[in-house]
Amino acid sequence: CGQDLAYHQSTTTMKTHLAAFHHITKATVEKNQGSSTSQQLLPNILNNVSKTFHAIKKQKELNQYLVKFIVGTVQSLQLIEVSDFINFCNQLDPRYKIPSKKTLRNEIDFTYHYMFDQIKELINNSVEYVSFTLDLWSSKAHISYLTVTCHWISQDFESKNILL
Repeated sequence: CGQDLAYHQSTTTMKTHLAAFHHITKATVEKNQGSSTSQQLLPNILNNVSKTFHAIKKQKELNQYLVKFIVGTVQSLQLIEVSDFINFCNQLDPRYKIPSKKTLRNEIDFTYHYMFDQIKELINNSVEYVSFTLDLWSSKAHISYLTVTCHWISQDFESKNILL
């Protein structure tokens, strides 16, 4: 998985890491080996682990794409509990662990604040005048929507806009 572990004359740190992050314990290894007393080769163990678990970086990247999809298509967080969606994700990548609603809410909140700060900094540092347009509509399901768009002219005299 790429995690650096401290080493202080024993394998306790490694055992703890394998149990906590990869769910590998002595019992699971013995169960996988059956009644055989021979040791499993390290490449086989690593291959099994890599098939089952994603690296933390890849999991976070996929979570960000899921957040973009949910926000961009105005989906409910209930989507992650729909069996067809879960099956779809498992078919795309069986190693991907779909995050909880709480994790997604936190990621959406973090992304919102990050983008808000980026937009605020952009407008404060490089724009003298702005104008806004508002669009209001409702869906066939009678759900109302409102968008606010900020428009300005860049220093290169290019028309710029950003959906707020």
